[in-house]
Amino acid sequence: MRKNLIIDTDPGIDDAVALITSFFAPNIDIKLICSTAGNLGIDVTTRNALHLCELYEKNIPVAKGLPGPLNRPLEEAFGVHGAMGFGDYVYDGVKTKEIDLPAYEAMHKVLEIYPDTTILVLGPLTNVAKLLLEYPEDSKKIKEIIFMGGTKDDVLHQDKPYPEFNISRDPEACEIVLNSGADVLIIPMDFGHYAYIDEEEIKRIRHINATGKLFAIMYQNYKDGHVTDGNAATHDSCATAYIIEPTLFKLEYCKPCIKYYDGKGVLVSNITKRKTRWRLAVDMDYDGFKNLYYGLMNVAKTPNE
Repeated sequence: MRKNLIIDTDPGIDDAVALITSFFAPNIDIKLICSTAGNLGIDVTTRNALHLCELYEKNIPVAKGLPGPLNRPLEEAFGVHGAMGFGDYVYDGVKTKEIDLPAYEAMHKVLEIYPDTTILVLGPLTNVAKLLLEYPEDSKKIKEIIFMGGTKDDVLHQDKPYPEFNISRDPEACEIVLNSGADVLIIPMDFGHYAYIDEEEIKRIRHINATGKLFAIMYQNYKDGHVTDGNAATHDSCATAYIIEPTLFKLEYCKPCIKYYDGKGVLVSNITKRKTRWRLAVDMDYDGFKNLYYGLMNVAKTPNE
């Protein structure tokens, strides 16, 4: 049975890799891709999502998200992903257009037709928060909201957690999602640092196929900052890996909340032994992740191959 999925994303290099590999996962059915403002502005992230669907000839509707956080100015990440979001990879433009509905309305329509759909969020939680503000009853139709955000190590060991990008850009949206009544699974950012792609791997993937070459071009100037230069973090691919192969992860129940330090919103996920509707990934099989990652890359063929 294939899992119905909505992907909400702000491509972005690691988002692009996660999207492309998810296109070829045999057990998921992507019903909708929503762009969100985060790594870059909404026009760029929307165009990037459309381009990836065109490149791999995937007939998946793309809906444009809100232009910025619910209550804050947009802070983009040009220095990490480059001006157009894909590092050194550039393309001429797109031929297709996003659908007429805004992202939160498009999500609502999908949930009407396909209740029990999972929502995977790879950027700030703005669009999903807007959905739950406008249609609070949809919290009962969502199978689970899975998002990449927060930090495992800081949550477990530090008094003043690091303001991870996806959460700190729109912490108010995260609070709305956490308090919506929907089941939530948190995939912390840290896994993408432990399961990074190193320089030698980047050299090798260039020769696997057109997808490997595409990833290598994107990675060669990916300035994540949490891994050393020349290496590439895999934050969003780790979140996608859970959708495809959940046995790779160890989970704990938690009681998450947002705390504010110097105006920055931080996700604090307090682990508990009692069953809750929130779960936190606390460990991952890194070898299993790499096997899944390379397996999907090997079958990720462009139409011209």
